[in-house]
Amino acid sequence: MNRKLSSAILSMLLIFPSLSYGVQANEGTESSKEKNPENENATEEMEKETETQQGEDTPAPSLDQEGTEAENSGQTDEVETMPDETDLTSGENQTETKPEEETIEENKKDEKSPAIHNDNSEPATETQPRKMEPASPPAAESENLVSTMAASPNTLQEGNFTYHLNSEGHIIYAEEIIGGLLRKIHEYYPGTTPETAQNSVKYTFEIKSDGSIKNAKMLDKNTQRAVNYYEYYSQTTYGSHGSQIRYVFGLNASGYVKSASLKEKGTQRTLSRYEYYPQASYGSHGARIKYVFDLNSSGYITRATMRESGTQRILSRFEYYPQTKYGAHGKNIKYRFYLNSKGHITSATMRAKGTQKILAGYEYYPNTVYGSHGSQIKYVFHRDSSGYLKNASLREKGSQRILTWYEYYARTVYGSHGKKIKYIFNLDRSGNIRAATLREAGTQRLRATYQYASGTTYGNHGTRIISIKLNVPLVSQLPELPTGCEITSVTMMLQYKGAKVDKIGLANEMPRHSWDPNYGYVGNPFTTRGWTVYPPALMKLVSKYAGSSKNLTGVSHLMLESYIASGKPVTVWASPMHGFTVHALTLTGYDRNNYYLNDPWTGKKDVRISKTEFIKLWSNQSKRAISY
Repeated sequence: MNRKLSSAILSMLLIFPSLSYGVQANEGTESSKEKNPENENATEEMEKETETQQGEDTPAPSLDQEGTEAENSGQTDEVETMPDETDLTSGENQTETKPEEETIEENKKDEKSPAIHNDNSEPATETQPRKMEPASPPAAESENLVSTMAASPNTLQEGNFTYHLNSEGHIIYAEEIIGGLLRKIHEYYPGTTPETAQNSVKYTFEIKSDGSIKNAKMLDKNTQRAVNYYEYYSQTTYGSHGSQIRYVFGLNASGYVKSASLKEKGTQRTLSRYEYYPQASYGSHGARIKYVFDLNSSGYITRATMRESGTQRILSRFEYYPQTKYGAHGKNIKYRFYLNSKGHITSATMRAKGTQKILAGYEYYPNTVYGSHGSQIKYVFHRDSSGYLKNASLREKGSQRILTWYEYYARTVYGSHGKKIKYIFNLDRSGNIRAATLREAGTQRLRATYQYASGTTYGNHGTRIISIKLNVPLVSQLPELPTGCEITSVTMMLQYKGAKVDKIGLANEMPRHSWDPNYGYVGNPFTTRGWTVYPPALMKLVSKYAGSSKNLTGVSHLMLESYIASGKPVTVWASPMHGFTVHALTLTGYDRNNYYLNDPWTGKKDVRISKTEFIKLWSNQSKRAISY
């Protein structure tokens, strides 16, 4: 090439420098693509993270070098839906196994709650992870970071913004530089140009003075309102941030935080999920957490807590059936624990999977701490299929040995069960029943006592009774009825049944007869000249107040025992006793060798008489007896 031609070309290049720049820009673009494989990998990684976050309303921020959303390689992640807040308390009723300490033991790791990460934020609380700000690097390092990124080809400078463009002129990302330091990085929706950049931001990353990401937010394409906030692990740099997200916050249409998740560094596995009280603002959300859910390594919910708004005091704890997914957890609660103002467990319920019907209830000894509660249960309440209490047990603190069993009257509701106990069974140290009592519904007055054969276990105790004593009220015939032992004994029997009667009223009401006691009382019971009355003459009177009557004259002594076992005292006739040719008493109980009677003449309760002696005296009166 001759000297004149060379000079001409050089002159043209000097006059039109843009020709040279265009060549260099194109070469630089290709070179940039070849020299940044790490950024491309980050793009794919963050786009996968984006897909994962779909169940939390919106995708996580990702680095997209070409300005388009990365492909997910044909894999579709499962979308997790957010449940209603009422899911946690749905259902109520319970057949139980007490919650074992090893299965519901307190998770040793601290429960982390999404924290407030502002430059002027308060020190971290128990429910707010501490912000870990690294020391700022020298200014020279920050300037070097800015100058390196700004040196990329295909850039456009507008004010504080440096736009990085792809070959089609669409923005890949932009840097916002203030005072010579990188403050923010913006990513845009596909097809965004510098002219439309202001209304097409997808992600905004706030950058700290050391060049690491402080936090980020995702903006809605149409409204540009924030739909997600992100917080990152310490020292997270742009380009590798997809695997360094710590918290993802989902916002509702009004801009309030409604849910969040805590991610594991690197894997981005969800460790915990959070739900918030209404109108929780980002920045003060740490005090507005309502539920915290802990997940295992397979992503299933294992336990949760319900928090008080403001104080963040734990109000309730929850444990779940295996393989419970977030979103379906409301129907998979196994145990719910209720805490008092000091954080101690007071009570709990066990629930049926699916229906959430309460199967069992628990009450705890004072100052019970979650995690050691398995050995601190005081009462366990079991329910029938309709949700009513059927029985309960009292446990020994620490050993959890059963001390007492309780059985309830039909249709007993938890809360009013204290007045509806029917039987109380006392156990020895070997766990065998030794004695029991029958209680009256409402008043809880003693109705009967029972003794059991050695080695009797709860469940087969019904056939192992060796002694019964009915707590029949004692009524003395004296002084008003010196010869009215029969009607006084019937009075005791009817009062045990619950009839509102007294001996004087019944003595006046019973039939009279001049000579046959089978038809009425012969003589005057209010005097010493009265004689007696027999069961047939008293049948109508007993039926009137007891609802039924039964003439047991002539039955075996075993039949008398069966009446006592069914809770019915018996009036019996015997002689000779106390100098009378005929005397009546109320049979109240028996054991292996004896009978027990209330004697209206002596005014003594549960007088013991051998079975042999009783049968002889009773037989002398033709085994006369009456009951209901």
